[in-house]
Amino acid sequence: MNLKEATAELHSKAEKMKFNQRMFRGELSNDEYLNYLIQQSYIFQEIENRAWEVMEEADELLSESKGAKVY
Repeated sequence: MNLKEATAELHSKAEKMKFNQRMFRGELSNDEYLNYLIQQSYIFQEIENRAWEVMEEADELLSESKGAKVY
């Protein structure tokens, strides 16, 4: 099963949420949209922070075994 198939049901549910429908139709106020973007920025910043942590952990493991680097 690929990612699209694995997430199809959740994606469908998300599309039916009132907030998302309003956003896709361009019906959010500037304040609502700004709040949404701020929330998204926090989420993506945490994802990026964790990705760097994982890469550092992988580097440590690789250097212990082979002396290689992930990036």
